[in-house]
This record gives sequence, structure tokens and C-alpha cells, in this order.
Amino acid sequence: MSSTPKSLGLYQIIREIARSNDIVYEAYDPLMNRRVAIKELSMPAGSTPQQLDDRVSRFRREAQAVGSLNHVNIMTVHSFSEDAGRYFMAMEFLDGITLRKEIDNKGFLPVEQAVQIASDVLSGLSCAHDAGVVHRDIKPDNVQLTSAGVVKITDFGIARLTFQPNLTMDGQVFGTPSYMSPEQVVGKDIDQRTDLFSVGVMLYEMLTGNKPFTGDNVISITHAIVNASPPPPSNVSMPLWMCIQRALEKTPAMRYHNANEMRIAIQDAIAVQKTPPAPQPQQNNFDPYSAPPMGLASAPPTIDPYTQPYTPYGTPNPYFAPGQTSQAPMSPYAAPMQGGYNPYGAPTAPPVIANPVQYGAYNPYQQPQPGQYQMPQGQFYPPPPGPPMFSAQAKERMRQLVIAFVVFGLLAAILVAAFITITNSIQANQASAKRTISAPKASTAPAATSTQPEPSANSTPTESNSPAASPAAEPAPSYTGPDPEVLLKDAQGATGGAAKARLLIDAGNAYKQMGQTDNAYECYYQAYYAQRDAGAPNRELRRILDLMTDVTAPDSSRRQELADLRAKL
Repeated sequence: MSSTPKSLGLYQIIREIARSNDIVYEAYDPLMNRRVAIKELSMPAGSTPQQLDDRVSRFRREAQAVGSLNHVNIMTVHSFSEDAGRYFMAMEFLDGITLRKEIDNKGFLPVEQAVQIASDVLSGLSCAHDAGVVHRDIKPDNVQLTSAGVVKITDFGIARLTFQPNLTMDGQVFGTPSYMSPEQVVGKDIDQRTDLFSVGVMLYEMLTGNKPFTGDNVISITHAIVNASPPPPSNVSMPLWMCIQRALEKTPAMRYHNANEMRIAIQDAIAVQKTPPAPQPQQNNFDPYSAPPMGLASAPPTIDPYTQPYTPYGTPNPYFAPGQTSQAPMSPYAAPMQGGYNPYGAPTAPPVIANPVQYGAYNPYQQPQPGQYQMPQGQFYPPPPGPPMFSAQAKERMRQLVIAFVVFGLLAAILVAAFITITNSIQANQASAKRTISAPKASTAPAATSTQPEPSANSTPTESNSPAASPAAEPAPSYTGPDPEVLLKDAQGATGGAAKARLLIDAGNAYKQMGQTDNAYECYYQAYYAQRDAGAPNRELRRILDLMTDVTAPDSSRRQELADLRAKL
């Protein structure tokens, strides 16, 4: 069905006008000698028979929905036919442009034009709703502005006929997201009030050039439709904005009950805007001594101001002193009464207030002093609060971001603390294992006894008993000091580092006197670390290193170890 046919039924195809879900042609009706628009059902390739039947059913229902309506603001459908498997309907040919193109060209429309277009759309919807037809897709693309200035509603493709079974399953959504009502977004049952919501959206866009509910995708747009409220336009009067707000209510029961009610409301709102302000009543400057004004039977009684104590209005005569009732007028050269006016002299000073209000109160007869309260001129109204700096959605996102930062910060702190603890524990275990006190190995040299015969003075020293012989091979001298093994056991049970170090040094000295230099070195080595852990000063540590040097052979590898320990001090 992609190629343009030469004819469909009795209609001769002239050209293709548009192609979307369906194909629209400009055609000629030779029987009625008129130009018509042909809308042909377009089926995508590979459609199943069930899908074809569903599309044909909807296409037929569109023709039935529009064909049953007869209104100047609704496009007319002439017929519905089939030609060799091609389903089509013949409609009224509409020239002009769509409302979408009009908004795109101008940005936004004048208030009078926008209200007139909305009123015509509501008039056509009122006829459709009375016939049981709900359009469900009111938007600027489906409103045609003809060259004659007539507004036409088009494309009843997803219209719902309340008097026929519904072809839409529960929860199935049809429509254009930006113009759908909240109940249409969530897939609930809809009625004529969903079209009124779409008209409110369209009227808002005509007046401002922007859609009231926007977003980057369908999800954000539908979320705004269900939860957000559009900002009030700056170029719309308050009565008209109240009409738009009522049409955009989230709950259908709070909107207008029908299209005619909404049409009357927006027309009244624009009429109030055009009504000029009522004229202010003029002040009646009545002269009691002139001719009576029109409408009065006679002039008020003439009163001589020099003989009567009161004026025609019942107020005291300024030329009479208080309480004066005689016929003698007040002398123009006499002192005027307090607070009065002397027409023959300069105005008198205002009366002096005997007890003026203190504490910075306002005195009407005095100039306000610096820092003194001055009575305001007229009623003061505070300015209205400005718009919030951050929207509720931005505040919620910032709150979530702060919570996420706090959680991640706590987790990072816990991980770092655990890593430091484990590292310190490993190092402590390694140092403890290195400095574990172990009993030195007992020397294998034979102990000296008092019964051993001493060499004679005349005998020649042999290699075994010569002083130049090795200390390890030489028998140990007689030792009568404390047992080093006992001192080592006491050192293992000692609680303080300093006490343990003293016992280890004593054990090392005992081994040194016994000639067991290796065991003495090991005791001094353990005493060094015990003193260092106890926080002993460096001089104590150097003293222990000196003891270790005394029991170390000059060519021993322990010299390097001692040099490293001295370098760390």
C-alpha cells in the first residue's frame, strides 16, 4: 500500500497530502463535483490477521464516530468504503494550516485569538460529548485553522464511543503524552473531562508558547502531569488563569463538568478583562447660596452668616464664638477662637497639645524628630513572597546526594580504620615474635671445680691451657654468683619493662662471668628491646649496646647489627 493509487472507489486521487499511521490524499468526487480528502488505512508489512482486524475495527469506529456528528467545528465524514482490500473514508477537504504550525510560526498567540480557538474547540467537543464520543487526543496537530477562519477538530482515530463496547484493554494507554490527562496516563477509565484537561493544556501552550508539563522523556512528562503544577503565565489575567487551573486539576471531579461550562467560563473571564473600570462618582460641590441643582424642589434656606450661629449644614458658624447665641456677629478684629479661622487676619497657630504623647509617638502638630515614628501614609502591604530558590524536586535530590556522601564517607572511614588496625596488629605480632624471650642455650664448656689441679710453675703451657687459646675451649673460672637460669625465669614473669630489663642484664652479666658470651649477648639483646619498649632514655640503651659490644668478637657478624642499632638512636 506504499504506492499512490489513481483512484479509490469512485474518487479520483489527485495527490498525497500526509502520511503517518494512515495516508491522506487530496481527491475529486465526480458524482458531487467537489474536492474531498481521502484517509486510507495503512497496515505495516508483516501484520497478523488479528492485528489487521483490530486496525480495521478502529478505523471503522472512527468513521462512525465522526460521521454521526454534524457541527461546524468538527470535520465532516462523507462515507466509509473498501476497494480491493483498501479501507478508506472520504472526508471534508480542509485548507489552511494546523494550530501546531500557527503556534510554531508565532511563538504564542494573542489572548483573544487563543480564547476564540479554545471556545470553538469546546463548542465542537460539546456536540461530540452529547453524542457519546470522547476524542482522547485533543492537541494542536488535530485542530485545523481554515482560510475562512473556521476551527475544525480532526483525527478521531482513537476516539471512544461510550455507547459501544470498548476496544481498549484495561491499563492500555492511547494518546499524545504531553496532552494526556492524569487518569489517561495511568490507564484508568476516562470520560469527557479528559478532553477538557487536554483543552486546558492546549490553551496554556497557545498563551505562552510552552507546554505546561515538560520533560526529557515520556516518563518525566507523565510524572509531571500526575504530580506537578505549571507556573502561572505572566501575560494572562487572573480570571483566565483560574479557568486554566480548574481545567488542569488532577482529579476529574474538580474540573468543569462539561465543555459548555468551560467555554462560558473562559468567555466570561476574557469579558471581565475587556470591561472598562466603572466611573468614579464626582464630588458634589454644592453651593448653598446659588440656584438649586437639578432634581431639588427648591433652594436650601438662606442663612445670614452674620446673624445665625450655625450654617445650613448644622455646623457651627466660624464667625461666632463658642456658646454665642446673640445677634451680634463676632468682630473681625477680635481674637479668633482657639483653633478657628479669622478671615480678616493671618491663620492662627494650631492648638497646643497640653499633654503630648511621649516615647516617640506621632504628634500631628509637630515635625517628627530623628528616629521618631512617623505615621505611614495609607495602609502598608508587605510584598508577596518570591519564588523558592530550589524546587521541591531539586531539594529532594540534594538531600539524597548529601545522604549518599555521608554514607560513603562513613564506609570509607570504617575501612581505613580497619586497615590501620590490622596493619598495626601484624607489625606488633612480628615485633613480639622477634623479641620473644627464650632461654639461652647452656654452654657446653665443662664447669670448673676446686679439685682441678693447677699447672706447676715449671711446666710449659700447652695449647689447650694457654691464655691465647679460644675462650670457648678454655674452662670457665669459678663462679659463685646468682644462677642465670633463675634470673631468666624471673624476667619472663616480670610485669614492667624496666624490671625485666634489669633481670636480663643481671643474667647477661652472670653468663659473661661464666664465659658464655653468646648467651650473654642474647640476654643483653632482649634487655635492649625491653628497655626500648619501656621508654628508657637513649643513654640507657647505649649502655646496653656497650655491654653487647664487650661480649662480641671483633670479627663477628653481630658488629653490623650493633651498628644498625646505634644508628637508630
